[in-house]
Amino acid sequence: MGRGLSGLQKDILRLAQDSQGIRVRDLLEKLWGWPAQPWKDGQVFDKATIGAQEYNRGHATLSRTIERLRQRSLIRIFKDVTRYGTMISLTSAGIEAAQGLRKNFR
Repeated sequence: MGRGLSGLQKDILRLAQDSQGIRVRDLLEKLWGWPAQPWKDGQVFDKATIGAQEYNRGHATLSRTIERLRQRSLIRIFKDVTRYGTMISLTSAGIEAAQGLRKNFR
């Protein structure tokens, strides 16, 4: 790892460790504070309520961040059959990194 982890990357590792893996929709709820709605027309979040620009920015930022964690071999990405649900879990290197964050946090 040439550079350190960003604050968002650290938050994702901590949340994934706490829950033995985490859905992307849960990350958006917890990190962005977006209110989830019951599954409606393939959408978990109401773009109109959040605002189209913020909605797009949040998804793009999270997508890039997750991909960077994957490239560093810290997470695995799983998609369900419909390709709408995405979940991440930590690799062994990700678990070590998350545990290191906990030690440095205390």
